[in-house]
Amino acid sequence: MRVVGELARNNVLQVEKTPEIGESTPFNGKYPLAIPPFMNVDIDENDYILPTDGGDIYSKMYANMLAHFVMYDNVMFNPLMTDSDMDDLDPTGTFFDDPDTFESRAQFGRGTDVSLYTASPLTGVAHASVALLPSNKTTTPQRDGLLITNTMDITTLTSGAGAREFMVYWKIYQFETTVDARSGLGVYANQNTPSLRKIIEIDPEPSGFQAYISLDDGASWHPIGHLEPVAFCSAGFEVRLAFRNSSDVKYYIETYGIMF
Repeated sequence: MRVVGELARNNVLQVEKTPEIGESTPFNGKYPLAIPPFMNVDIDENDYILPTDGGDIYSKMYANMLAHFVMYDNVMFNPLMTDSDMDDLDPTGTFFDDPDTFESRAQFGRGTDVSLYTASPLTGVAHASVALLPSNKTTTPQRDGLLITNTMDITTLTSGAGAREFMVYWKIYQFETTVDARSGLGVYANQNTPSLRKIIEIDPEPSGFQAYISLDDGASWHPIGHLEPVAFCSAGFEVRLAFRNSSDVKYYIETYGIMF
């Protein structure tokens, strides 16, 4: 199931079935909130998108996900919708892949700390616009798209015990935009077509995309699969996630969450 939100007012426009992989839909002025097909989340006229306060759609979805996977006690998630959500991403984060260390290389909005931004004091982000950039293969080594989260300290949630078992969820898309053309000359001669932003439903683990988890605040990274359980020999307390794109296309991340 896919909930469709309106960019201008952040209200629910409609609820529709999840499109097939590869299907594209014009999505100007709208954004998606995907509900995984194995979950039973009822949406009615009283449901809302913002604020993220426990009663919103994302909170309901992740609570349902936690109830579905009963082996986990906690879930932390990021809807990637507001300036405070951007605070959970680390633009200065690094990723060590022996023998090289890579810096964050992604597209996302400004967080709440305006002192970090000299060009403008404005903060925020448009939903479903956080993106992993295509890999830059003109350098050696190549610079992949890379999004790294800030530290998630799970000490309190686990009563000081940390966690050894995790499961990570994410939802990604591709978008394509057509040209706004009205001309009597050149390549667009005799055309009068609007610009359409189309959303494309894709597999959660497409070619060139890889997710990672760190239990030691980014010192080391371990590959993980989409909604696949992973267990470690020792407990972790300072958890981070990283998403990497070695492909030639741009991947947009709608949301991510981690259960433990």
